[in-house]
Amino acid sequence: MSVSVPRAARTVGRGVRQAFDLILPQVCVCCGRAVESARAPVCRLCWHRLPRMAPPWCRQCGATTTAARVSGASSAQRIGCAECLEWPAELPRAFAPYSMDAHAIRVVHGLKYGRWRRLAEPMARAMVAAATGMVGRHSPVLVPVPLSRARRRERGFNQAQLLATELSVNAAWPVAEMIERLPGGRPQARLGRLERARNTRERFRVRPDLARIATTFGAAKSFLLVDDVLTTGATAAACARALGESGLPCLGVVTFARAVGRFDR
Repeated sequence: MSVSVPRAARTVGRGVRQAFDLILPQVCVCCGRAVESARAPVCRLCWHRLPRMAPPWCRQCGATTTAARVSGASSAQRIGCAECLEWPAELPRAFAPYSMDAHAIRVVHGLKYGRWRRLAEPMARAMVAAATGMVGRHSPVLVPVPLSRARRRERGFNQAQLLATELSVNAAWPVAEMIERLPGGRPQARLGRLERARNTRERFRVRPDLARIATTFGAAKSFLLVDDVLTTGATAAACARALGESGLPCLGVVTFARAVGRFDR
């Protein structure tokens, strides 16, 4: 049986956690070593252990081509790679500086579930090169992938919005929370590829209060989705579809990490 926690109780709970953060020693979310309280809770050794998505990269999904088990076609003939054979058509490109492993998962979960908001700054800083490589000469509007209203109330923030804000500071691109998630559907975390695609269908739209404004600069501006992780691409594709249906060009999605070898599940 689910229990609804009053908003006041959730607010008090967040305040208590923040107070404990100031009192208790801060430790690395990956290895448990003590770190300076002013720093994000990941030690330098664990940052270096994060698995970089090394070149050569697939031009469509951003996977390292050796990890993607490249087919026999030449790079000039190949649009994607074996990793993105079932890539969603609505999503032009994707890129992430890291692939998902145990360390990357702990960092992502530290922000998302541990509520270590200070992680957003170094995570976004790591995403800058990936984002600038994707957009080329464009100066995009950064669009965070939205949470449901219930999930945002429960968590107290949207991790994608935090990352987009920090990315904006580093890259000097504007941020606009232009997309909203409509009620319905299930959490994506435990769903397979086909279930994720069905679960996100028609769950996103450009906010009605921003649609007219967005259309006025849509021809001159492009839009780059921002999220923490990419698994199957279903959520990002649904957001890209919502932008496209409003006449707004989506360049793709940039994330901190992405799953490799999981597009068939």
